[in-house]
Amino acid sequence: MNVGEEQVDENPHSGGFWKGLGLALASSFLGTFLLLWITLAVTPTHHSFFWTVVIIAGAFPTLGVYFTRRWVKVNKSMASGARVAVIIGLIIAVSIVAWFISVLNSLGS
Repeated sequence: MNVGEEQVDENPHSGGFWKGLGLALASSFLGTFLLLWITLAVTPTHHSFFWTVVIIAGAFPTLGVYFTRRWVKVNKSMASGARVAVIIGLIIAVSIVAWFISVLNSLGS
């Protein structure tokens, strides 16, 4: 190996997983907050709380699936990062729905 040679990375998409995960999570957070703001700004009634919960529970998995389908043909490692974001989104969605059901049960008793 010569001193002047640069070592070239054999896998140019090695950071694609983290890039895909980061972009999917960042867009999910941004989309959730944007939809939350729109929901609370447009309908400041007691019905808006229900829609806020629905939006938060649905935004993460929906945007993650969107990015997975978009990146699956272009960059496989970014698509697997977006798949992890889908799993994180599903965990968040299930926990939010469970919390919401528990709040509704506590109001009824």
